Amino acid sequence: MPLSSCGVLIITSIIGMQLGRNVAVFAQPRIMKPFVDGVPGSGYGCDNPCSSGDVNYVIRAHLKEYAIAGSRNAPGFVTTDPGNVDVTMFTRTFEGDKAVSSPFCFDDDGTSGPLNPCLTVAPNQTLNIKVINEMVNGIELLFQEMTPVQILNSYGQDFPDFQDGQNVTNVQNTPGVDVTFDETNIHLHGMQVVPHLFYPQGTANASSDWITITPSNKLNGTQTCFCYVFDITEDHPQGSFFWHIHRHGSASMQSWAGMAGLLQVGNANTTGSPEHDLAQQGIERHVPLVLWEWASAMNNSDATNPNTYYEGPFQITPDNTILTFMANNEYQPTFLTMTVNETVHVPFLCAQTSTGMC
Repeated sequence: MPLSSCGVLIITSIIGMQLGRNVAVFAQPRIMKPFVDGVPGSGYGCDNPCSSGDVNYVIRAHLKEYAIAGSRNAPGFVTTDPGNVDVTMFTRTFEGDKAVSSPFCFDDDGTSGPLNPCLTVAPNQTLNIKVINEMVNGIELLFQEMTPVQILNSYGQDFPDFQDGQNVTNVQNTPGVDVTFDETNIHLHGMQVVPHLFYPQGTANASSDWITITPSNKLNGTQTCFCYVFDITEDHPQGSFFWHIHRHGSASMQSWAGMAGLLQVGNANTTGSPEHDLAQQGIERHVPLVLWEWASAMNNSDATNPNTYYEGPFQITPDNTILTFMANNEYQPTFLTMTVNETVHVPFLCAQTSTGMC
């Protein structure tokens, strides 16, 4: 990842973790009030406009093909013109609906590549996120060789041992035990907000069901949309956070697809944010950097377009998967060009699933 510079880099809010492991702490944890009946305004239903917040986003989970810039130089891929043609990724993804959403940070609505849109909110604001699941028949369309339940059954045990760092100790964490890779939800990692992994949003009941947003061809479409409602406290820490898929049973597959991204709390106008403090010193250029790993199947590229590759299997091995380390939505890009005496702020996120590269 070349960097051409003759100035100063300020890298802040570094987040390094494996998905599903809580290893980043931003401030003294706050005990949030539970909502026995759910946070008002939250819940399933596509008829819920989910637009009563200070900041409102509509996020669509669907399947899309993206050209991966620089991938012509990535090892492992076979194209129709080696060294001269970039490969494309056909994958599950989150994209923002810009027409009905609040502004996205860095003007990134997620449509330029597989990574999530960049969400932004300020302290003392209410953040609403409506997630719509359009991933109909993803298992079939991505030519995944086994359904998630078949993956589970093939081990003949409740707790299969995957590669190092992915040993399963809870049946809920086993891929496909109760969902396919087409079900989803979201998690705001590191944020001091109400619990939001289980239904209803805000519950503290340990036996509650996962919030599971399903494609429209399942459950008669009753769980195709979910409205999340978050009240951001006035003293919430400001900086770069992380939002990603967190439905156990499908989390690793979807995160390998890039369903993770930045969430910025605060901006240049909010006192106490990195952007505000840096602006006081005349530093106003901010360039985000997200490092992540793309796992693509080695042997199931599209027969009609051999330059297109699909998501890899859950249990990746050197024999069945091409593992590519990405910077933002590119492979080994020239990330940043700076002028003499320039200072640039780089909000940095390391979002990876299995390799421990951060």
